[in-house]
Amino acid sequence: MSDKLTGVIAAVATAVDETGAPDAARSTKLARFLLDTGCDGLNVLGTTGEATSFSLEQRKAVIAAKWCEPNFYERTGKSQVSELEREEAGCRKNVSELGPRADELEALLLERATRFCTPLRSHRELTPLFQALESDAQG
Repeated sequence: MSDKLTGVIAAVATAVDETGAPDAARSTKLARFLLDTGCDGLNVLGTTGEATSFSLEQRKAVIAAKWCEPNFYERTGKSQVSELEREEAGCRKNVSELGPRADELEALLLERATRFCTPLRSHRELTPLFQALESDAQG
């Protein structure tokens, strides 16, 4: 199997049922039709908004259903399930790395806002504004 993409690679829409969940049976039927009529590969779950519309488990189920036929990997290339798992691991890593940085930035913003606003509090005409801001911040 080659890592180089060649031929016709179709962007495949994912069928959904009446609840909006992926319909694996109809999606598989479309995928097989496209492969049987000349497509060399399929771009599944991502070109028409599915990446953000379906959960990771739903995306894995759709891919598993489409990839169940014999020799499918040889016809279409690498496993997209493993690509989704790598994507999920990358997202989790980013969140774990960015979470503490977001906390640092929030603290820095609060410190700078306090430093900026402290001198303004001496202006009596701004007292209602600060009271409203404090009230909003408390919920």
